[in-house]
Amino acid sequence: MASKSTANNNFKISIRIRSNGAVVHPTVHLKTTILDIIRDVCEQNGLNEPEQYYLAFNNDVLEYNETVEKLNLHTLASSTFAPELCTKTSYLLKPSPHIGKHIILTSLKKLLPTEVLNIHLPFKVEDFIPDYVKKIGEQIAFNKGLSQTNTTLALSHTKPNNITRLIPLPVFGHTIIDDLPYMKLTIPLDPDKFDWHILLKHLADDLEIDIDDLVILKATRGSTIVILALKRLPSTSKETLDKFTKKISTIYKEATSKVKEYVKKLVSASPKDYQDISGIHVELTNFDKIMNDEILIPDDIDLFYELNERPAIIDDHTWTLLKEKSRHITICISDAFKNCEQEYVINCIIQICNDELANDYRDYSSTLSDKKNERILFHGVKDRKHFDGIFEENFCFMGKTDIGWYGQGIYFTSSPNYAISYDKTGEKINYIICSIVSLGKTLHINNMNYKGKPLHPDYNSHYVQVDTEKKSNRPIKNNKDKYYEEFVIKDKKQILPLYIIGLRESDRFVIWRDAKIANQENTNTYKKLKETYNFNIYGSETSDDALKLLKHKLFNKSTLCVVVTNGADDGKGFAIECRKERLEILIIVYCMNVAYHQKWVDELVGEPKIKVTKSQTDIFNYIKEKLF
Repeated sequence: MASKSTANNNFKISIRIRSNGAVVHPTVHLKTTILDIIRDVCEQNGLNEPEQYYLAFNNDVLEYNETVEKLNLHTLASSTFAPELCTKTSYLLKPSPHIGKHIILTSLKKLLPTEVLNIHLPFKVEDFIPDYVKKIGEQIAFNKGLSQTNTTLALSHTKPNNITRLIPLPVFGHTIIDDLPYMKLTIPLDPDKFDWHILLKHLADDLEIDIDDLVILKATRGSTIVILALKRLPSTSKETLDKFTKKISTIYKEATSKVKEYVKKLVSASPKDYQDISGIHVELTNFDKIMNDEILIPDDIDLFYELNERPAIIDDHTWTLLKEKSRHITICISDAFKNCEQEYVINCIIQICNDELANDYRDYSSTLSDKKNERILFHGVKDRKHFDGIFEENFCFMGKTDIGWYGQGIYFTSSPNYAISYDKTGEKINYIICSIVSLGKTLHINNMNYKGKPLHPDYNSHYVQVDTEKKSNRPIKNNKDKYYEEFVIKDKKQILPLYIIGLRESDRFVIWRDAKIANQENTNTYKKLKETYNFNIYGSETSDDALKLLKHKLFNKSTLCVVVTNGADDGKGFAIECRKERLEILIIVYCMNVAYHQKWVDELVGEPKIKVTKSQTDIFNYIKEKLF
């Protein structure tokens, strides 16, 4: 309990600083706000920038403007049950580069998309699409435009003034592409020494396939290395794959081919330093795999390939910038799903660049009465055919799935989790689109009076809070109910699509509890796990954070989980609490003093037995054995 002072009704309360475990005792009074406490603790303990921190108490985040009296902290807080001063995830990104890339931090603090994505409002297109992104987009659009004829996304190239450039960003971890057949073609020429379209045309002729079935996923400079995938091929039989493998071997190892003749002609005309380079090399990956029931249907694979096609050479500096951009969107999306019962793993992130849509957004939003009312919002793609409508005509009200519960318009939500529930195609990749939306003048509605009707003529958007508990999509009855936000947008020019995010359901995950999870000590293990397997690794600084996540994730009885924990910070107590959530949960203790922690592990009952190790290799092998 807080200790009282005799002067001015001031008293001290206990605050624990999460980063170092220290307990401090700032002086407060009943009207002291949470922000005042944070500022005082930071000043007294040499912590700069109070805006980097928040207070967490009893598994909740305390709002800055709340007071000690209103929260009853003067009677609830004590040295053993104290509010914690925590660092916001957005401020851990720079000193902790593995966050977002390899682990998802299970912070209690809800992340604001604008904060994580470094999007400053009012929104400026030039900040989101800098010159280096434009150059990549132009290179991709040029090379894709040459090779595409009538594919799904090629329709956006039919209007010269409305070209949508899709820029696939790096994804940190094992993805669908890593499991599908692809070929690595090494050409003894710099990429500017040959015509990409002619090369692909010759390759298609050699393989007796359509040029539109060849997809360039990646290219690197030097002796140009091109990673190519082939549409329709993954869905064929193993016998067909074997025949295709033999055909490639015959063409490039024994016989002449159009590609070999084309490259040979260019090499002979190139400077002398090319003369000593050997010919074309081909490496095949995953062609010997037997496709299992996890494989996608052909249309799903084709769309995934088209979205992820990247026929461009990207320099190291630009690639680093793209990786950081991808890390931020990964954190934003993953954070939204961390308390979701269903596990989702990001498989692709695509940045959308369209000059015409950007100009329309900038011009139209400037005419709205409330120009500053902008939000980062999400839209679930119900039908893959809607991608054409988004890229060509921007979002438009289709009226095909329902008549518009809260008015006829374009529907968005602030929750990626809620957005994905609208993707009801039954396919194994779910897509959501992240957009900046200028809401303008908004009407808050709490009934169904606008069902199937146009939006209110005096407003640019409708806003409604729908219940999360009953899953009926009905407006909440009172302010205490949990809710999702829905926004209905009147005009498509109020919307600028920014990213496409492709997610797949997963039935397994790892949670790693360590007070120093933000440090980089275990980065190599995180990285190896993510690059080898397609699951999420959640990093928790406290037992409370970890247990809260387990309560959500283990609701599904079929979900597999491995808990990695340090021995310190009451590792025994944490293990006991984990077993309360699921008796047979898999736990491995990572510590330096194996003998000490093995003693309390041996005292615990239950199967399977908890493993104790000081080896990161043991952790990797344990997870591999138990989850696969």
